[in-house]
Amino acid sequence: MPAPKRIGLVTGVKAEQDALLPDHPRTSEAITSLTSNLTINRITADGHTFYCCTPGIGKVNAALAAATLASRFDIDLLAIIGTAGKIDPTASGGAHLLHEAVQADYGAYRDGRFVHYRAGELPLGPADDAPFVSALAATMLIATPDLPHARIATGDSFVEDAERSNALAQATGASLVDMETAAIAQVAERLGIDWLAVKAVSDDANQDSATDFAQQLAVASRQAADLFQQLLGI
Repeated sequence: MPAPKRIGLVTGVKAEQDALLPDHPRTSEAITSLTSNLTINRITADGHTFYCCTPGIGKVNAALAAATLASRFDIDLLAIIGTAGKIDPTASGGAHLLHEAVQADYGAYRDGRFVHYRAGELPLGPADDAPFVSALAATMLIATPDLPHARIATGDSFVEDAERSNALAQATGASLVDMETAAIAQVAERLGIDWLAVKAVSDDANQDSATDFAQQLAVASRQAADLFQQLLGI
């Protein structure tokens, strides 16, 4: 990334934020005008200023935090790092640059099945599963095409069922699943700024996911933070 950036960073859980630049000092401030106070940790590294927050899991929390960061700190890049479940068994483990994101639970129930639509569009007529695309990620992949990368599906449910994982992968074309990224991408598109996401596999989105997530949270968070820092040249 050639120019310094003001980066608004959202994570679902604290361990994911703590993995970013753990040896760099953090300056904290609380935004108390919201229904739930939001703590912002500011980190400066190699010309980049990060405004980091962990508002809690789920799309609404992520979107609220992203919009708050963008409006309060005049950021020019929204970002998210952390963990994800793997819904495509052929996908690799470790950290992935997420170049595309879809909302897995946005659409319409019709004729006994769920029809996916691009979040924010009217869910009528032909299905539309066009993803939100990160222009910055696309540029990075042109420069380094062998970077591990994936499309992610985002929904407000923790997936711990192999059948559901398979259905999600087939319906959305995604390899990974989480609960925040597509909401960040949608906010970024609405605000006219770019987004960057890195997620590392913590579980296989099956019956063992709750245990695996707890056991792999720290390791996967570190993997995601390491790749994120590498992409930014830190």
